[in-house]
Amino acid sequence: MVLTTAVTAYRDALGDRLVSAYALGSLAHGGFAPAVSDVDLGLVLSEPDSSVERVRDELKASGIPLAERLSVFWSSLESLRVGRPDGRFPAHDRLDLADYGALLSGSDVRGSLPRPGRDELVEEGAEFALRLLGSPAGIADCLAQQGLPPVRLTKLVLMPVRLLYTAATGELGLTDPAVEYYLSLRDAPAHDLVRAANALRHGGSPDTMPHGELLKLLRHYLKFQIKAIENPTLVAALKQWEQNLTSPA
Repeated sequence: MVLTTAVTAYRDALGDRLVSAYALGSLAHGGFAPAVSDVDLGLVLSEPDSSVERVRDELKASGIPLAERLSVFWSSLESLRVGRPDGRFPAHDRLDLADYGALLSGSDVRGSLPRPGRDELVEEGAEFALRLLGSPAGIADCLAQQGLPPVRLTKLVLMPVRLLYTAATGELGLTDPAVEYYLSLRDAPAHDLVRAANALRHGGSPDTMPHGELLKLLRHYLKFQIKAIENPTLVAALKQWEQNLTSPA
């Protein structure tokens, strides 16, 4: 298993600077889908250490099954305790660590870590979606859809669904509860698309994905986010994304 190999590699590279290692994501809270799920690892360090990214890159290039989907989140314990990570540990992943992190190595420090607030989760989630889905490449994928690999297809559909769930509840956007919540919204579009994307996570066929619904889903997501966010720069970027879905640059 790539996580076991990764923890061993980080123990060797970091020594006593590695305070804790945790499984995050669906490997920690359930619902892991081998065809599409990422492999998420959280590292808590005694101090920042730039070797984390080097080891991650070596692991990704190792050829170990699923290593190409390894995501490593890391920060020092002191910074995590004040909610200002000094490495790579976004708010959604800090919430995942606090609520669901499964200890793989070291001391369990989750009890001393704060849970990010809803406003931080909403704003950071919108920034993340903007980078991945609102970029020129992301917009091109959203407009095309056909021929995309299952990993990409499921992210295009289920990321906004999970972010809407977090924005509404302040809880981590676990896929199955987020899908259930979205399907309970009578005024939300693209229910068939969301059902098909969730089925695809569990081995369904991309051929069953209805086309023409993704843009409706994204516009629904953007409408909600634009109203929920006060940062004018981010709101302007979201509005530009919304416009580009109709008239891509």
